[in-house]
Amino acid sequence: MNSIKIRRATGWQDKLRAYKVLLDRVVVAEITQGCHADIPATAGAHTVQLKIDWCSSPLLHVEVGSEEDLTLECGPNAKPLLSLLYVTFLCRRYIWLRQA
Repeated sequence: MNSIKIRRATGWQDKLRAYKVLLDRVVVAEITQGCHADIPATAGAHTVQLKIDWCSSPLLHVEVGSEEDLTLECGPNAKPLLSLLYVTFLCRRYIWLRQA
């Protein structure tokens, strides 16, 4: 079985909190700052999203190959002066998530 590996960046934002990892809209893991999560996944199309409280990343559509693992990276978008904006109006973009 293949896997999706998600690496979380380091920084001051959300330092002591874990992000919930959703694969196909089901919580499958939690990831803390500076760590990674290996999530078993079948080959084919999947959706990945990260959540913390009411905030989240955008839904990311990925394709897992039959002979390869997929690596993603994530971290908080909010900068010190923009934190209030991200937890209110941009709460669905609070976390960035991209293919490595």
